[in-house]
Amino acid sequence: TELLGRVREMCLRAYAHQDVPFELLVEELAPGRSPAWHPLFQVVLALRNTRAGELALPGVEVRAEPVETHTSPFDLAFEFDDRDRDGRTAGGISGTVQYNADLFDRDTVERLAGRLLRLLEGVAHDPALPVSRYGLWAPGEHDQVVRQWNDTRRP
Repeated sequence: TELLGRVREMCLRAYAHQDVPFELLVEELAPGRSPAWHPLFQVVLALRNTRAGELALPGVEVRAEPVETHTSPFDLAFEFDDRDRDGRTAGGISGTVQYNADLFDRDTVERLAGRLLRLLEGVAHDPALPVSRYGLWAPGEHDQVVRQWNDTRRP
């Protein structure tokens, strides 16, 4: 609960500066630049919880069509959308993960996504726990990593 509060406050402070052009921020921070990676961060978690306005044109039927680019400027991107049930209330959250296939394989990304889901489920169930107390391992995974992979006994 404390961590969520700190994250919320940090985000609200950041939102107060959302009108600053990104290139100006990059110029001011002057990170090392490379065409191989994003200048400030490689992993992003985004929640889209605002609705685009509707476009009305006289005599024309208009509807939004999602466009999949299958590209991301980031090495790993978790993107969430709240599902709009009736135009006013959220009906859940759906998400996608995009990743750089040169850096990650599908199994690794699925395991990361599973851990994130277990974390979110744990926080929703008991938000007062310290972050270190939420179980992120899939069934059998802890035993595999701690016991099987770490078993160095030899005859």
